[in-house]
Amino acid sequence: MKKVYSFVLLLLLTGQTILAQDMNTIVRNHFSDALITSSKSAATLNDYSEWRITDEVPSLKPGIKHVYVKQYFKGIPIEDGTYKLTVQNNKVTYEINQFIEEVKAKATLTKASITPESAIRAVISAHNLSPAKSLSRTVNKSSGNDVYEYKNSGITADQPIRAKQVYILHNKELRLTWNVSLYEKGAQNWWNTYVDAASNKILRENNWVISCNFDAPEGHESHNHESVLFDSKIVGPMTKAEATALAPDSYNVYAMPVGSPDEGNRSIVSDPANTTASPFGWHDTNGSAGAEFTITRGNNVWAQDDSNGNNGTGFSPDGGASLDFDFPINLSQTPSNYRDASIANLFYWNNIMHDVWYQYGFDEASGNFQENNYGKGGAGSDSVNADAQDGSGTNNANFSTPGDGGNPRMQMFLWNRTSPGRDGSLDNVIIAHEYGHGISIRLVGGPSSNTLGGSEQMGEGWSDWFGLMLTMKAGDSGVDGRGVGTYVLGQGTNGTGIRPTRYSTNRSINNTDYADIGGLARPHGVGYAFATILWDMTWLLIDQEGFDPDFYNGTGGNNIAMALVIEGLKNTANNPGFVSGRDGILQADQDLYGGQYRCLIWKAFAERGVGQDADENNNGGSNGQTDQTVSFTNPCDGTPPPPPSGDCTGDVASFPFSESFESSFGQWSQATTGDDLDWTRNT
Repeated sequence: MKKVYSFVLLLLLTGQTILAQDMNTIVRNHFSDALITSSKSAATLNDYSEWRITDEVPSLKPGIKHVYVKQYFKGIPIEDGTYKLTVQNNKVTYEINQFIEEVKAKATLTKASITPESAIRAVISAHNLSPAKSLSRTVNKSSGNDVYEYKNSGITADQPIRAKQVYILHNKELRLTWNVSLYEKGAQNWWNTYVDAASNKILRENNWVISCNFDAPEGHESHNHESVLFDSKIVGPMTKAEATALAPDSYNVYAMPVGSPDEGNRSIVSDPANTTASPFGWHDTNGSAGAEFTITRGNNVWAQDDSNGNNGTGFSPDGGASLDFDFPINLSQTPSNYRDASIANLFYWNNIMHDVWYQYGFDEASGNFQENNYGKGGAGSDSVNADAQDGSGTNNANFSTPGDGGNPRMQMFLWNRTSPGRDGSLDNVIIAHEYGHGISIRLVGGPSSNTLGGSEQMGEGWSDWFGLMLTMKAGDSGVDGRGVGTYVLGQGTNGTGIRPTRYSTNRSINNTDYADIGGLARPHGVGYAFATILWDMTWLLIDQEGFDPDFYNGTGGNNIAMALVIEGLKNTANNPGFVSGRDGILQADQDLYGGQYRCLIWKAFAERGVGQDADENNNGGSNGQTDQTVSFTNPCDGTPPPPPSGDCTGDVASFPFSESFESSFGQWSQATTGDDLDWTRNT
C-alpha cells in the first residue's frame, strides 16, 4: 500500500496550478485519497497525472465552492475529461467524475501532423464559406496552452478565428484535434469544430448560436393537480438587499411580470436597477457615480437596432440627461414605426434577467454578463449585444454564448405570422428564454466551458422555465396552461405556443413524461419535457411555501425553486441528461436547505418518470434520447406509483415539427459511428 501511495502522490504533484494553491491542494489530496481506497489499475492511475482547475465558482450559500477540473495528457487538454467537486470547509462534499479512463492507452497521436490553418480550411469548406482573405496567425496563451488567432480573415463576425489543440474521445480513442472557433458573418452560426490533427477530417461539431424558429404544434393529454398562487411570506432562500433608486432613469415598457402586450399594457418603471446586481445603475461601465451612456447601453447590455443585419453599431434610442426612455408605440402599425420603444423594452428585459438571476447565484464569479465586474471575480468584458428587429432573419430569435470574457449576442427578429407583423422584442418570454441559454451554458461545467452537448441535454427546457418564472403573477394556478411564444404567433394568452403542449400541472393539458422523449424533437422537444418537470416542482414548492411576487428578495416557493435551479446547474454533469439535472437539484437542496425539499423534488421527478431507478444512459454510450430507463419510484414513498397512463410507454408518439421553436441549425454533422455527442446546434 505504501508503494502505491508514493506512486500516486508523485503523479498528483504534477497537477497544474492556475488558481489558488489551497484549492489545488484540496483537489490533489482528494484524488490521492480516492485512488488509494480504490482498486484501479496502474494504467488508470495515470489518468490523474495531469489536470488543471479551470473555474472556481461560489455557491449561493457562503462557504461552499464549486470547483471544475480539466484532465490533460502530455500538456494538452482533454475536452471530454472533467471532474466537478463541491468543497465546503476544505472538504469535498459532492463530486462528478467524468475523467477519461486509461488515457495513455487510448491516445492515438501526441503531435499534430496538420497545421491549424489546414483545419480552419476544412471548416470553411464544410460550410461552403468564402475562402479566407488571410490566415495570418498570432499566438496567445490561454490556461498555459497556445491559442492561434486569425483576426483579418474577412469571413467572421466580430470575433477572430481561433484554433487550439485538444483531445476528444472518439470511437473509444483519444484523438488529437484542432479545436476551431469560427463565428460567421451575419452571426447565424458560431462553429465550434474538432478537426482530426492527422486526417484533417471533422470529428465533432456544434454551434454556439442557438436559434429559435416558432411554429405552432398541436396538443397532448389527462390528470389534475390543483395549485394556486398566494401572496404569502414563508422562509425561503437567502435574500439580497432591496433595489433602491440609483439614478433618475425611467422606462416605458412591458414590465415584469407582464409577458407580452397580450397580457397587459406598458407602464413607466422608475429606477429599476437592483443595487446588489447593478450597484452603479444600468448605464454605467466605469464603476463610478454617474451614467456613461444616455442610450440603451450600459454594463449589462447594449441594445440596438440591427435592421440591416450587419451586427455593427446600430441605432440606440437616447433617453437624454434624465435617462427618460418613454417612446410611443402603436401595435396596429408595422414594428419599424415603434423601433425606439422596442429597443427600450429589449434593454429593460436584458437588465431584468441580469439583476434577478444575480440574486440566486448567476453573478460575476459564476460567469455572468458584465463589461465591468467591479472587482468581484470572473472575466468581465462580456455584456450582451442585443439586436432588435434584426434584419438577418424572420420568425426567429437566437443567442450565442462564448466562454467567460466573450460577449454573447442576442438576435431578436420580426414575425410575419400576423398582419401587421409582430416584434420578438416585445415577447418577454422569448427574451428571457434566449438570455436563459447564456445562463445554463455558463453554469453547467463552469463559465469557461460550453458543455451542453448530447441528445438529452436540457438547455431548451431551462430556457423555457426562465421565461415562465419571471412572468408568473399572483392569482395564477398550476393547472392553468402556459404557452411559450404565443404573442409572436398571434395566438393570444390561451394559445399552445411553440411546444407540443402548454405547460401545466394538469395532466389533461400536459401528460408528457420521461418515456416520451424518444419521440420528441431534439433539443427543443426534449427540453420541453424537462421544463415540464421543473414546472411541476415549482408548483409543489408554491403549494407548500406560497407565492411571493418579489422576484428579488422573496421567500415564497417560486423563489426557492429559482435558487434550486441556479444552484442545481452548478451541480450538473457535462453533456447531461434528465437524471443529471435531477441530481444537481437534489444536491442544491442539500447544500442550500439541508435537504428540506428532498421529497418534494423526488415527487416532481418521479411522477414524470425520472424516479429513483431512472437511467439517462442505459447502454453505456453517450446520452441519446432513446437510451433512457424510466422509473416512477419515489424513494420517499416506499412503493412506486404506477405510471399515469398505466404503462411505461410514452404518450407523445412524435413531434409534428422538425425543430420546434429553435431551428435553422444549419448542417448536422455526425461521426461514422453515429455518436450522439457529434451534433451541430445553435445557441
